[in-house]
Amino acid sequence: MKKIIKKKFSRRSFFGAAAALAAPFIIPSRVFGQTAPSDRIRIAAIGIGSQGGGLLGGFLASDACEVTAICDVSKVARDKAVARVEGKYGKKCPVYVDIQEMFDKEKLDAVVTALPDHWHALSTIMACKTGLDVYCEKPLARYIDEGKAMVAAVNRYQRVFQTGSMQRAMTQTFVKQCELVRNGYIGQIKEVYAGVAHKMPDICRLPEQDIPEGFDYERWLGPAPWAPYHHNRVNGSYSQRVGWRAWTDYSIGMFGDWGAHHFDIAQWGLGMDGTGPVKVLIPADSPYGDYTFKYANGIPLIRKNGPKEGSVQFIGTEGWVGASREGFYCSDNLKNVQLKPTDIRLGRRVSHRDDFLNCIKSRQKPICDVEVGHHSANVCHIAYIAAILNRSLTWDPAAERFVGDEQANRFLRGSYREPYIL
Repeated sequence: MKKIIKKKFSRRSFFGAAAALAAPFIIPSRVFGQTAPSDRIRIAAIGIGSQGGGLLGGFLASDACEVTAICDVSKVARDKAVARVEGKYGKKCPVYVDIQEMFDKEKLDAVVTALPDHWHALSTIMACKTGLDVYCEKPLARYIDEGKAMVAAVNRYQRVFQTGSMQRAMTQTFVKQCELVRNGYIGQIKEVYAGVAHKMPDICRLPEQDIPEGFDYERWLGPAPWAPYHHNRVNGSYSQRVGWRAWTDYSIGMFGDWGAHHFDIAQWGLGMDGTGPVKVLIPADSPYGDYTFKYANGIPLIRKNGPKEGSVQFIGTEGWVGASREGFYCSDNLKNVQLKPTDIRLGRRVSHRDDFLNCIKSRQKPICDVEVGHHSANVCHIAYIAAILNRSLTWDPAAERFVGDEQANRFLRGSYREPYIL
């Protein structure tokens, strides 16, 4: 079996080597109102399961890019994806199992990855070292230290990176909500609620099953500890709430999966994108009876639903605003508020996909760049660690460590299986 990685990514080698810069070759000319083939951003899709299949459809629908390669450990997934790509462009699409082999052989500008969480850091760093821009599904990483390494790689190699927390592109709900909050229309913020499920992952003890033909299970495990194959270990179906999201080696469960959406919006509305809470309280210690984050300014963020299930709600001295995937909600006094020309505007008024593609050309940071995704994921991680230890914790968002708590700090990093070394 070929190794997916040609060298180890030790912290010393990663942070100590000289920077290698790479930029995609893009010609801005247009022909007849459509993007000329030479102008299109060349994209590889990595991980084409349920979530990756949706992303693939979105990028196939864009005239600004062309999907030029597919990579997945499952032959079933590869075959389905290749049929879609070849049906779109009418030509052969290269297909791979090995990420590094694809990077070595294909001329690419960017990758769109929808891999299990335990693969996010390694695949991102590999892409950055190859000189590629990255769209990576949320949550950013399985461990906080992995997120730090991803931030370092994106910055060192000067790449464009978009975290898949796409609620920042939902103009009529979450964007509107955060604009009202940031411009002071609800008055002084008293508290924030975010309806995030907290079903905890467990240690997977499923019995061994035969590995299906055409499924590279060794490569699926990647950096995670070796464990016997079972369909419900690797299954990525979100609707079933089973599969890799249910197991600690690969995920932090719903804290990460939905926290990367709703805690992200809470951070945005609070203006905390570059930092985070200073304390997390377990339900037994919280006056709200649920996981509660305290920020340095005293504002609490509570893991509870707002006016609707799965919503985020900001409560202020002059009113409240809530948002969910289904709509926007607010107190009566804010229903007809119109932003002034001088007010802060958030969002880009384009889709999350188009923001990424636009930034590849402009070299600006996307709306949910790697540092935003990292700090939002940290909120998820510190709650998860508090839940594991069943005690409240004090967090230093600048040092990105728990204060005076080495037991908690041991959960900031993982261990890696040869040859998949970070």
